[in-house]
Amino acid sequence: MMIEAGLQALCARILTPEGEVRRATVRWEDENLTGVQSGLQAAPDVRIVPTGYTLLPALVDLHAHGGGGVDAADLLEATPGEAADLWCELSAHAARGGAAAMVPALMSAGPEATELFLHRAANRPKRLPGADLPGVHLEGPYLDEEYRGAHRTEHLRSPDPDEVQRWLKVGGDALCMVTLAPGLPGAMEVVEQLSAPGRIVACGHTGAGLWEMNRAFGRGAGHVAHLFNGMRPMHHRHPGPIAAALLRSGVTCELIGDGLHVHPEMVRLAARMKGRRELCLITDATAAAGCGEGEYSLGGCPVQMSGGAVRTPDGALAGTAATPIDVLHWAVDDLGWTLERAVDALSRVPGGVLGRNAGQIAAGRRADLLLVDEELEVVATVVGGRVVSGHIPEE
Repeated sequence: MMIEAGLQALCARILTPEGEVRRATVRWEDENLTGVQSGLQAAPDVRIVPTGYTLLPALVDLHAHGGGGVDAADLLEATPGEAADLWCELSAHAARGGAAAMVPALMSAGPEATELFLHRAANRPKRLPGADLPGVHLEGPYLDEEYRGAHRTEHLRSPDPDEVQRWLKVGGDALCMVTLAPGLPGAMEVVEQLSAPGRIVACGHTGAGLWEMNRAFGRGAGHVAHLFNGMRPMHHRHPGPIAAALLRSGVTCELIGDGLHVHPEMVRLAARMKGRRELCLITDATAAAGCGEGEYSLGGCPVQMSGGAVRTPDGALAGTAATPIDVLHWAVDDLGWTLERAVDALSRVPGGVLGRNAGQIAAGRRADLLLVDEELEVVATVVGGRVVSGHIPEE
């Protein structure tokens, strides 16, 4: 992977915050954009990008278990040196898929393994070759068994404040997201314990009722993990977690954007209810993302990728093989969203959930940029002003 040094200005077609695509000169210094001027600004330091390319805000992969052949659980078996290499491989994979940031998620694991994962996260390399890895996500172990999905039953347990205190001590700021089932005994205490600036408490894998969900939202949970998947369906007499999520203002919801987990009409329903500021698309990617068909691992369990789907041995869907740019294609081609709407769901909203000042090409935002061709394929990914994947062409 080549990193271009010294590049600080581009003239290209850009997607503006207003949604229009026009030619502009974009400048940055260090990690932040310093100016966006309409038209061609000829200068020795400006690289003029040929027509046919468009500059977008780089994408944010808020929920992924791996990619490029690496599963987050692989870090549990690695030596410290091997772990550093795995973090770098995840970073590079995310950048190849058009993302400037990715949050690796660990499936439910035993207490010692969970703490080891957090220890590895707290000691991850500070300088990465591709996308930023701003922190990690514990998806579980405090999940409803009935709605566990691909999580292993033996690793599920009740919320434990003492265990959470150890998580916070070991992981520190590296623990940026936890998904739990708010209907479990003791869940509210843990929601309050985890709620803090810079940390996301998400509801998911749950059969909780409307009241339990709203109670969790009132205690500090502000996000819902893969809406519709891994939760009790709506019923006209028992609204459940889906209705609670859709009706609660200020709560963001993520949807798996692989075209298999959620029917397009259900995505449109959620989009109509949540609007453009509270809905994001995720990959929920496994190690198979960016790779070919074959056998992979998810949370230490075997999965098979075939025909674009990742499944457990019994045939159940288990994450995806999607990259962020794959999800962007699905949003534009299958959902019929405008490019601006798709970028909102894959950049601005998930970036906002992370507290990342990105998602728009405007002065003061992070210099996280994605150059795509006419087919919306990744040409180059810029993270914090560094070209970390691909190459910026010039006239």
